[in-house]
Amino acid sequence: MNKKFLLSVICIGMIASSLNFLMWQPLPAVSDIEGIQANFSKDGKRVSLGLPSQYWKSLWYTLLPARYDWNPAGWMIFGRLEIKLKDGSAYRVDLYNLGEGAGAFSAGPTFESRSYYRGGNSSKMIEVLSQAYQDTIQTKP
Repeated sequence: MNKKFLLSVICIGMIASSLNFLMWQPLPAVSDIEGIQANFSKDGKRVSLGLPSQYWKSLWYTLLPARYDWNPAGWMIFGRLEIKLKDGSAYRVDLYNLGEGAGAFSAGPTFESRSYYRGGNSSKMIEVLSQAYQDTIQTKP
C-alpha cells in the first residue's frame, strides 16, 4: 500500500511538473517591461519603431496563450521584439507569420537560449504592429 501511494505521489508530481513546463509563461509580464523596440516587415520593407506602451498588452494578446513547440519548423522571421526589462535585463522575441490564424514565435534572453512556441494569431499580431506603426508615423512632426 505504501509503495502504491508513493508511486502515485511521484506520478502526480511528474505530471504537474510537466504541465507547469508546458504552460510556462514564455513572455515577460507587461508590468516588467521598460521598453520594446519592434522591427518587422511592412509593405515589403523593414521598419523599426519604439513600440508605444499602449500596444504592449494588445500585442501580448495576439501571441498568447502559447504552448511549447517540441518540433519547430524552419519558419521565416517576420519581425523581432527587443525588450528591455525594468530590472535592466534584455529579452528577445522573434515573430513568425504562419498565415491565417495560427501564430508562432521564439523567445528567450538571447538568441542561443530561445525556445519556440505556437499560439496566438499571426494576422492579429500583424494588425497590432501595423496600427502601432501608422499611429507612430502620424504623430511625428
